[in-house]
Amino acid sequence: MPGVFTLKKKPGALATSVALHQANPRLKKIYHQYYTTKGRDFIDLIFFVSEHGLEKVEDAINLLTKVSPLEVTTETIKAICNRNTVDKSKFTVHDSATLQIKNSSLAMLKQFGQLIPYGNEAFAKEVVVI
Repeated sequence: MPGVFTLKKKPGALATSVALHQANPRLKKIYHQYYTTKGRDFIDLIFFVSEHGLEKVEDAINLLTKVSPLEVTTETIKAICNRNTVDKSKFTVHDSATLQIKNSSLAMLKQFGQLIPYGNEAFAKEVVVI
């Protein structure tokens, strides 16, 4: 959106600016629905959109409107977008207890697998299943 840096100094001029009139229609819709009285926040949102993409911001807004339509702010949008990009591998625990559980589970599955006959093998003994 051209002229954003100028508007950051004077956010009150946003509503009548050429930049807003030339903006993406989806971005204009967001402005008219949630930011008509919050020009400075909208300008911050524009910078956020330039870094993360409009689709991601729209997804966050859709989620927020389902939860609490009054809480659609730049900060909550940023929080939703950043929450979804957290690297979950950082939270994986690889301590000895976890490895012991994993190894025991694999051993147990192997034992269960040995109980089931392969292919056309017959069962060694018939058992009544209730």
